[in-house]
Amino acid sequence: QFGNEQYAEVVQKAEKYITQFEGDPIAPKFEILKASANGRLVGFEAYEKAVNYIALTYPNSEEGKKAKEILETVIPIMAKKEFISNETGNHFNVMYPFANAEKSQIEEFVKKLDIAISEVSYFKLSTSVDFYDGITTFVVVHGLKSVQGSTGFAEILKENKKNKDKIDRPFYSISSPNYEIVQRHKNLNQYLESQ
Repeated sequence: QFGNEQYAEVVQKAEKYITQFEGDPIAPKFEILKASANGRLVGFEAYEKAVNYIALTYPNSEEGKKAKEILETVIPIMAKKEFISNETGNHFNVMYPFANAEKSQIEEFVKKLDIAISEVSYFKLSTSVDFYDGITTFVVVHGLKSVQGSTGFAEILKENKKNKDKIDRPFYSISSPNYEIVQRHKNLNQYLESQ
């Protein structure tokens, strides 16, 4: 379920198993799984809080020691929320947001998008479908070299005269480092306001 981005279900089941196996060495493993799923679902602050809880609650377990290490080395890096300037980025993406209620449309959209990007030989482009939060999923084109290039690319797909299946959806251009921050902190609106 974690691999299929069913994070709410993972959190729910992990909580059940943590209670069921309280005191058992498997309980902290479910705590780690729950922390990771909750971080993907809600964002960085939830992840940090859960990792701290694991470090304090299970200090002698392998998971507790790993959580302490994450708090000391990884969390300070992940805490960074400041967006970088588009002028300093080298890798850019085009994000197409979909409401989770539109999940049935995503597969067909990705097929159209993959056909369209296969015709572009001067970039190594790829697509992904990325969970954002409980209400939004992104379809992302990776591999562009500038914010202007990613915006222009999306506009060309929108106006493609020879392709009857135009890629005509709202989109955002974003650098890869900023995309990581948006995914980690669930702060898309803050990013859009900063542009």
